[in-house]
Amino acid sequence: MLARMGKFLLIFMLGLPLVANVALANQSSPDLEKILKEVETLRTEVSQTRQTAMEARGIALKTRAETAEFKEETLARLGIWRGKLGEGMMLAIEAKDLASRAAEEVKIYTSLVDTLKADVSLAKEMAVSAKIESDQARKEIEELSAQNKKDRELLIQRVNEILVRAKEVEEKLKPEVVKLKPPKNIYEVRRGDSLWRISKYRNIYNDPYQWEKIFKANQDKIENPNLIYPGQELIIPPKKSHLVLKGENLWTIANYESVYNTPYEWRRIYQANRDKLTDPNRVYPGQKLIIPQD
Repeated sequence: MLARMGKFLLIFMLGLPLVANVALANQSSPDLEKILKEVETLRTEVSQTRQTAMEARGIALKTRAETAEFKEETLARLGIWRGKLGEGMMLAIEAKDLASRAAEEVKIYTSLVDTLKADVSLAKEMAVSAKIESDQARKEIEELSAQNKKDRELLIQRVNEILVRAKEVEEKLKPEVVKLKPPKNIYEVRRGDSLWRISKYRNIYNDPYQWEKIFKANQDKIENPNLIYPGQELIIPPKKSHLVLKGENLWTIANYESVYNTPYEWRRIYQANRDKLTDPNRVYPGQKLIIPQD
């Protein structure tokens, strides 16, 4: 705009003398001075205006440079501000993001806490229910235990009664055990003995025909009645009666293998025959004495 104004003033100043000359040619002299003054005045004004325009142009150029510098500084500052604003916005976005995440996590944690509270509440209810059931079960167990104790005591009593009865029945059914005394009516076979000869001895049966009694009592030892060996010990079945022989007394009779095989039991013979014997020291041949056996 200032350049256009300068060009206009230059054209105006160049064209002004021409106009003045034309005007002087057409005007009278009195008016000429007035016009020249006016022209001079206009020249001065134009010159001043031109100077002003030049100064204005310089100012404008300086202003442009300053404006450009200001603009660059402003843009730089704006860049910094924008950067800071961007960073602030990013931080704000991140903060918003974090806040959003925190809000989500808080929401999740709140949900978990609510669930946990519900679980704890349910657990408390279950614990109360379990305690009630436990108390009830304990009570029932105690009652059952007391009843079982009574039943057990009653059962033990019944079992004991059954055992007593069983023992009584067992005692009744048990066969009588015969306590066998070791045989004392023993005869040791000597050289030249036979069952016939042994049976004939007066301390045995005084009768050879009773040899079979000896054989039957010793079949576990004698396979053949005709074969016996010195040193064999034969059981002599005791006799229940004895016919007194000449020279005998209760002492000698009690000592026979066929009686007691010991003289010290003579009193048994005497006691069993008190109806016949008035004196234990006196027996007579031919007397038949009872020989008591256990």
